[in-house]
Amino acid sequence: MPKLEPIFEHVHKVNLIEEEIAASIAQRLALKKDMPNYMRAYMKLNDHTIMLQKRAAKLNERIIIRSRKIVALPASHRGSLPIIGEIPPQLHAKIDRSREIVEMYVHRNLLPKTAFERILPYENPYNQYDIAHFNEVHDPETAAHEIVHNIETQHPAVLQKSRDFLMLRSAGEEPIKLKDSNFQNAHTYSDDDRAVEDEWESLGGRLYTGRYYSLPGKLDIQDAVSTELLTEGICRLHKNPALFAATDPEYFSFVLNTLRNL
Repeated sequence: MPKLEPIFEHVHKVNLIEEEIAASIAQRLALKKDMPNYMRAYMKLNDHTIMLQKRAAKLNERIIIRSRKIVALPASHRGSLPIIGEIPPQLHAKIDRSREIVEMYVHRNLLPKTAFERILPYENPYNQYDIAHFNEVHDPETAAHEIVHNIETQHPAVLQKSRDFLMLRSAGEEPIKLKDSNFQNAHTYSDDDRAVEDEWESLGGRLYTGRYYSLPGKLDIQDAVSTELLTEGICRLHKNPALFAATDPEYFSFVLNTLRNL
């Protein structure tokens, strides 16, 4: 397991700076317009807030670059994503970037065969029958998310690992209906769309992480035909590995070890 602990101190520094930013913004909002020298005090606080934001962004960028290098697969374990069929011309650049992300973290023996189709700009990205559907307005991480869905469908042992981990994280809780949750566009989900609520959100993620897909009438987690664990996980892994490891170490370890085929 790659060691990220030396970087955690820097993550803590970013958190402290962000707390200072929040305090500075709160002070700025608390100022009354009839105060003497209001504008001078306001501008001073505003400049201080901007300076802190720049410091946090610069430190965060260094953390991300360094931690990505630590968690990336060794060159000897990497491979090339097998692509089925032709790539829609409009998606070439997006697919090239998403492939880089997937190949950076997924062991060559798990790289899934994937086809690609372009959808309309107003449609949501999705994966069906090992075909990743998205368009040029979606970011590379979204495309990588759809590609990674194919790992579970093409590797039953990986799917079982995901089921087991979801069972572990459910800790006996009953899965919730997404349509009854506070998740965005909850009204668009059906009665059979379930998720393990867990503490994904308080640990830096989102409720969607606990979503799983079932066949009609088979809503048990152990009957799931697909989950969002690895798809959401690779996005968090790439976005900020150190922050992911610091906020949800159990989930981080599951994602990293599973994608590494360990």
